[in-house]
Amino acid sequence: MSKIMDMTDMLIIDNNAYRNRFLCKQLADEGYRVSIIDDIEMLPSTLNGSQFDLALLNLQLDGLSSWKVLLDIKEIDPSFPVLVYSIKNHDSIIALKETITMALGEKATVHGFRDRGLNPEA
Repeated sequence: MSKIMDMTDMLIIDNNAYRNRFLCKQLADEGYRVSIIDDIEMLPSTLNGSQFDLALLNLQLDGLSSWKVLLDIKEIDPSFPVLVYSIKNHDSIIALKETITMALGEKATVHGFRDRGLNPEA
């Protein structure tokens, strides 16, 4: 049960249900606890007092400016770590996982990303 205590809490910020399900499954399969916010108006109440280790912000929000959302996040908490991402193909998922590992440093090594068949060279 100690692994649960070591889990990293991630927040996916995206208003597209398909992308949310896809990315949530990918990260949950790696052992991360993932929360999703698809109603951007809920962002301030979600972030205030949150215990998230990292937020993943989709670059291509439907009908919204991702950069405005990023500025809103930084206004709430300037030190809150946010990765802005865009997923175009399976290689994008692998690159995102590697970036998460680098962003989280040693905490990410607890989870040890596996490619789970996404890497065509594996």
